[in-house]
Amino acid sequence: LEKYHSLYPDIRIEMANSYSSQMLSLVKEGKADLAFVNMPLQDEELVIEPCFEINDVFVCGPDFEIKDSYSWEEVSDLPLILLEKNSSSRHFVEKSFNERNISLDPQIEVAVHDLLIRFASIHLGISCVVEEFSKESLEKGIIQKMNLTKPLSPRHIGCAYLKHNPLSLPAQAFLKLIHQS
Repeated sequence: LEKYHSLYPDIRIEMANSYSSQMLSLVKEGKADLAFVNMPLQDEELVIEPCFEINDVFVCGPDFEIKDSYSWEEVSDLPLILLEKNSSSRHFVEKSFNERNISLDPQIEVAVHDLLIRFASIHLGISCVVEEFSKESLEKGIIQKMNLTKPLSPRHIGCAYLKHNPLSLPAQAFLKLIHQS
């Protein structure tokens, strides 16, 4: 966004932040040119192309004594803080655990990623966060990563837009910058 704004300072940018499903609805309704969503997703009306890879990791507060690694079963037994059930990130994590016949029963459910970091940092439990979105908090020691014996599979953030409508020139320019990164 910073680079786009410096290249095109006169372009008005409107942003919304919500669940992937709601963002896709905005694109379909013509209220947004592009939506960045958690993949995998499919929709006949949309092109959804991967933009960058992300990794989900479990984190705890700075004073939590961590081991070298944790089994998936051990993590599931800890007091968990997860995103709400209707988020695609939560679906991904639960599906990954369910494939190993492990269920997750969080003590706290939140609507936004920032609260996952905040709540873990004050020792309310163990949060599952996107590592790339939590980099600053990890580097500053606000939270610490808990390594799994076998990490969760990587996934992608994708960009969605209408399949049969041409993108506006500003949206094309933004998408071009995303692909160059």
